[in-house]
Amino acid sequence: MKPLTHTLRSSVWLVLIIACSSIISGCTGQVRAQKELDWFVGQGTKLDDCGPASAAMAVNWAGGHSNLRLAKASTRDSGWWLFKDIAQHLKQQGMQSKHVHIKQLHALLRHGDGAILRTTVLGMPHFVFVSSLNERNYVLVADPLHGEKRIPLSHLQTLALDSSVLAIRNTADNPISDFDLNTIPWLKSSRADVKRMGRPPPVLRPAVQSIKQSEHSVLLGF
Repeated sequence: MKPLTHTLRSSVWLVLIIACSSIISGCTGQVRAQKELDWFVGQGTKLDDCGPASAAMAVNWAGGHSNLRLAKASTRDSGWWLFKDIAQHLKQQGMQSKHVHIKQLHALLRHGDGAILRTTVLGMPHFVFVSSLNERNYVLVADPLHGEKRIPLSHLQTLALDSSVLAIRNTADNPISDFDLNTIPWLKSSRADVKRMGRPPPVLRPAVQSIKQSEHSVLLGF
């Protein structure tokens, strides 16, 4: 019995060491990514904050304004986020999103749009934001825990947990110029001390300017 107990303890310590190493490495990657990408939002050390961080990133990338604190205060402040929570935050910030099959990921990225999908980290579901497909079919993965990196799109698709992704339109079609946290009925906590959040004019990235709008609408159904 003792050898078994010792083995279990060793396994637990090994898991803890791996988890701590991953988080520490991730924090370094987050700092680096924030310097490289002006829209990047890191999740810090909390593993369940990948959802709000990815949602905030998508908003910033598409020309809006959000951050981890705002996403949690205005949408859901605790627990693991689901796709519906991310979609809700995007809608609150005037962004359009739609679930599409992962086979359409190449097409929507080619058209200049982005997407949020789930992979895994330490055996747990983990949200990341992807965009910017280059001529070599490498995609930019903005990981709220580990930072940013480019990997082949084909490899990313093998890492995805789901058969669908949440596509995000690369423009703020319905911007909310005065987002008031106090208009949300259930939100009465001290987290809502920033009452009015102005947002800058939508930024239309170069890749989107060449989109054939009719073709794009058929693709995503926006």
